Amino acid sequence: MGSMTALATRFWLKVDKDGPVSAVGTPCWQWTAATNHKGYGKIGIGQGKWGLSHRVAWLLERGEIEDGQMVLHRCDNPGCVRPDHLFLGTAQD
Repeated sequence: MGSMTALATRFWLKVDKDGPVSAVGTPCWQWTAATNHKGYGKIGIGQGKWGLSHRVAWLLERGEIEDGQMVLHRCDNPGCVRPDHLFLGTAQD
């Protein structure tokens, strides 16, 4: 995934930390750059590959995501990248 420091610098420049207050009770940190058709942010991660912004936020702040795990939103906002609004789970969650 290229240089994590360079990725982190690019990543956080694309985040608005004054987003709407969610059902979680704190503001969402809204992704302000490219999104996919479902509203999830995306960012180039090197070698012509894209990463979903909420997954990249998890990687930058919390570390690796195990195989079979998904990064889910407590706030139900697909554009949110606030680490404390995210949790690991499965499709059943």
